[in-house]
Amino acid sequence: MQNPNSPQDPQQTPPGAGDLFAANKAINAQSMAPALGLATVPGYKPSGKTGALAAPLLLLSLLVVPVIGAVLYDKLWHFGGFVIFSQLFLGALVGAMLFPAMHFGKIRNTVLAGILGGLIGAATLLGAMAFEAWGFRPQYIAGESAYIAQKYRLSPQKARAAAEGFYTPANTIKFYWLDRAQAGMSVSSTRSRSTSQISGTMFWVVEGVELLLVTLLAAVVALSFAQRRFSEEFKRWAVSKSLGSVHPLQVAPLLEAAQAGDFGKVRVFGSGGKTEGQAGAQIHAYYIPEKSGGTVSIKAITNKNKGLQPIFEREVTNEEMKALWPEFPVSSATASPFSS
Repeated sequence: MQNPNSPQDPQQTPPGAGDLFAANKAINAQSMAPALGLATVPGYKPSGKTGALAAPLLLLSLLVVPVIGAVLYDKLWHFGGFVIFSQLFLGALVGAMLFPAMHFGKIRNTVLAGILGGLIGAATLLGAMAFEAWGFRPQYIAGESAYIAQKYRLSPQKARAAAEGFYTPANTIKFYWLDRAQAGMSVSSTRSRSTSQISGTMFWVVEGVELLLVTLLAAVVALSFAQRRFSEEFKRWAVSKSLGSVHPLQVAPLLEAAQAGDFGKVRVFGSGGKTEGQAGAQIHAYYIPEKSGGTVSIKAITNKNKGLQPIFEREVTNEEMKALWPEFPVSSATASPFSS
């Protein structure tokens, strides 16, 4: 039994939600501090050149990819009919289909890659819209034939011929999408389980957003292919290997070990992994099978308003690469056929 004359412990007030949020934000900021402010070094930049096969492969992609993508998009009924998500998937698909042209055409021109990806992405979605409209042409012709035959007292054959002459591909697409805009589209909300009808101006706004998403995503994917590391000396793409990432608190000692040439210690840092939810440094190795040694690159977030920036990058010998990456294939016989 507690003595009533004994001093009482003061009551502890539980921390509020705002205090917990502020404390967590401070901890995250402190954990990022070692990486922020580190000096960056010049990293790899594409040369802007293209290979001998670039022109014919780009032309072929411009003719083939939009057709394949549009048919898939139309036949699969917009990948399930999910607005926005379908367009994101289509943009990624179109960008991925450009890989053969970008790779075997050895395109290192980021401007060309971005323009090509965006152009083909837009052409694919517009082609899918045209395929969708063309599928309704028989219904339009049947309805128009009956109207012409009744109004002008023509035979069914002449009425049908007149309807087919009117519903050219351009008119079919035009009237279909005007009808679609007037009828509108149904948009369902998974949260409120309600359905709203979008028509008129808002319909065209939604279609414009869909076109923009496909264009941008296809351009970004194509751009990423052109930014891969390429050897101008050997005229081939470099083979890349991710060697792990580290916690922000380990960025400074990782950089110190790399600058000292202790790549065995760098490998230990990379194999330790990082704390989930916190951004640290990433370690990558690049090599050309026909060339001795390789390149080691370490990237980290040095500015909270930017992404990963190179803080260390230099060429290394076979021995240094082996210390960092024991499975490093010195012989060119292990090279991937898709890396040339």
